[in-house]
Amino acid sequence: FRWPHYWEIHQKPVTVEEGKAARTDLKGGHALQIDLTTQGKRTIRLYRDNKLVRTQVCSRGQDFNIEGTERGDGKVWFFVVRTDPPSI
Repeated sequence: FRWPHYWEIHQKPVTVEEGKAARTDLKGGHALQIDLTTQGKRTIRLYRDNKLVRTQVCSRGQDFNIEGTERGDGKVWFFVVRTDPPSI
């Protein structure tokens, strides 16, 4: 990360069935959609105030993705999408 300080403020497991997409609402007016409808690909869409702000398509073999957004107030939010449970 390029930021020297960051905090985890929330963890939320999301189950996505093969061939489907799942969307979950997050804090601060954000929502995240994980789409597994394309063979071999994972599409992650990040929404803010119900508007699409970022899309990332990657291989299903990729262990994690990081998506972020700036709110315009100097704060940056980022989300980590993992395929395995985090170690504590």
